[in-house]
Amino acid sequence: MLWALLAGVAGASYAGYSVARVRTPLGLQAAFEALAQQFPCNAAAQETIPTLCGGAEILKISRINQLDLLLPPNTHLNTTIFTSVSVLVPDVQQQIEEEQVAYKNSKFSLNDGNVSNFGAFFDSFKPYDQIEGFVKTLVATYPNLLSMEAVGNTVQGEPIVAIRIQGKQGTGIKPGMYLEALQHAREWLAPTTLLYVLNELVTNYGKDPAITKLVDQIDFMVVPLVNIDGYKYSWTNSQTRLWRKNRRLNKDGSYGVDLNRNWGPAATWCSSGSSTVPSSDTYCGTAAFSEPEAQTASSASSKFLSGRPKSAAVDFHTYGPLLLWPWQYTYDKLPQPDYSMFMKLGQDIENGLNKLNPRSAKYVAEQGSDLYPHSGGMIDFLWTTGRTLAFTLEGPGTSFTPPDSLIEPAGKEGLQGIQVLAGALLN
Repeated sequence: MLWALLAGVAGASYAGYSVARVRTPLGLQAAFEALAQQFPCNAAAQETIPTLCGGAEILKISRINQLDLLLPPNTHLNTTIFTSVSVLVPDVQQQIEEEQVAYKNSKFSLNDGNVSNFGAFFDSFKPYDQIEGFVKTLVATYPNLLSMEAVGNTVQGEPIVAIRIQGKQGTGIKPGMYLEALQHAREWLAPTTLLYVLNELVTNYGKDPAITKLVDQIDFMVVPLVNIDGYKYSWTNSQTRLWRKNRRLNKDGSYGVDLNRNWGPAATWCSSGSSTVPSSDTYCGTAAFSEPEAQTASSASSKFLSGRPKSAAVDFHTYGPLLLWPWQYTYDKLPQPDYSMFMKLGQDIENGLNKLNPRSAKYVAEQGSDLYPHSGGMIDFLWTTGRTLAFTLEGPGTSFTPPDSLIEPAGKEGLQGIQVLAGALLN
């Protein structure tokens, strides 16, 4: 799985590419127009958020007139538009190569389906077959707590697996919590964080009183990888490392639908922060739930959470660090008392996340559209259809290629956030 042979191939690496954070006093629209002119694409005029060509990409948008940009070598931005430029990642290719060195040196291994050095799983990011082996081994090791089933398939036919966690105590219909990760293929830290949470909940059951109570009193469903096809593709070589969408072959010959723009409800689908241009990274698909991955995740979560006295859900992403609640599709606030409830709970979870966060960049809890409005996400759908306490957790880091040293801290922080959310369900 190493990519050394590709390092010298023209167009096969991100050598010289950087990630920069820019501020503009003229507003986001002026920034979008300037970028579309500097990195023009045929589709740019049809999109609210432009698709950039020439190797550039808008990675992250903030309402405070701030953008994170992937920039090709020797890029010079318009200093009239962009008055502040901070380089977050000076060499993207170097980070990608460091990921692969860490993977090569990992003590975790998988041979003919058999796992060796199970505890070393979190020492680096892992390809899909090793994640699959880790999950199967965990389920086989804790059969009284865990069960696993395929709840659907990807567009390329890969089974999407859900793991159920059910404690040994408690009766009746319990509150439910649905946890998923990797709607976006390049966000490798997201499924690793969720798998860390899963591992901690299971291995500490019966040892840690707080975790034991949580697992006994709440039923969990965990879908570690929604976008399996995209994830496998992102491991192909360094050129595919930043692939975002699924692997749908579109009518125009381009690939992929953004699964985090493909959820319903139909009334708000593709209404903001989304593109109808198939080649765009935010392409919303041909209809709400046109993609089997989004269909599967919505169906599995809705079925699992339906009929329970209380329910919660977390969609794991990177990078932030942020905690987002509905609405995402509009700047409008939820009606009261719902808005105040989400604000209070979000603040509680933010405090929990930051208790374990020693970094200068602290988690911030806010309405999803305060980051930027976009329709077609999980949290709006689950709140609209079932009043599920749904959040997006954007993990730490300053790019989509974070160092493996963030894996354990992100996992611990994710677990802390889940424990605070679980406390709200139980109280």
